Amino acid sequence: MKNHSLIFLFFVICIFSCTPKGDMKYEMVDIEEKSCVDEQCATVEISYPKFTGRRNRAKRVNQHVQEQLKMYIQLGEPQEWESVEKAINFVLEAHEIYMRDYPESTQEWTMEVNGKVGYQSDEILSLLFTNYSYTGGAHPIGYQIFLNFNKKTGELLNKADFVGDEAQLKKLTERAFRKIHRVEEDIDLKDDPRFFLNEGEFFLPVSMGFDQNDFVLIYNPYEIGPYVMGSTEIRFNLAELEEVLTVY
Repeated sequence: MKNHSLIFLFFVICIFSCTPKGDMKYEMVDIEEKSCVDEQCATVEISYPKFTGRRNRAKRVNQHVQEQLKMYIQLGEPQEWESVEKAINFVLEAHEIYMRDYPESTQEWTMEVNGKVGYQSDEILSLLFTNYSYTGGAHPIGYQIFLNFNKKTGELLNKADFVGDEAQLKKLTERAFRKIHRVEEDIDLKDDPRFFLNEGEFFLPVSMGFDQNDFVLIYNPYEIGPYVMGSTEIRFNLAELEEVLTVY
């Protein structure tokens, strides 16, 4: 009986002490909407973290997440939506109109957005969004974007807020990039026709952030190479970048 009491006591202590302190609490929100004309359907699926708590930081993060979701649910020319729900309704109604105009079409539309919490520390909250959509054309569109936040305020961070030595990060990233794409050290990247370079110079991707214990850089399709190349993901353990990152 005494042993059971000790085990129970340890369990209670672990609830309060083994859980990482200071982590922002959240719940996952899942939305799935579908509209069909005969057997052809348009489907929009969204999954994302919604942060809870009374502090303004949770409110700020949630606002940025909503804005990001509205950017993903787009069709044709980019539009500014009042809400995610209105963006979804527009896509579903557009598919219905398309099917009325082209009743012989077998075109189905799909939009999927999946957001997750990749990393939390005392300083940084990093979210990763994966977007996939197909509304016709030669191929679907898919890309990944990080949103990095100041953990204490909920404000969105720029690259310069956590990358202290950009030149060194670029050097390490180029070395990893060459290894992934099997480019010899004596070959200049600008001489490899596979890559799209900025005036012949290697560059860091737009999408970079934190996932688990890694710092991740993602070149999305068309950013540095053609669609058939797909995305290029480069990971560094945080311990490798102690001299490069200012906070993590």
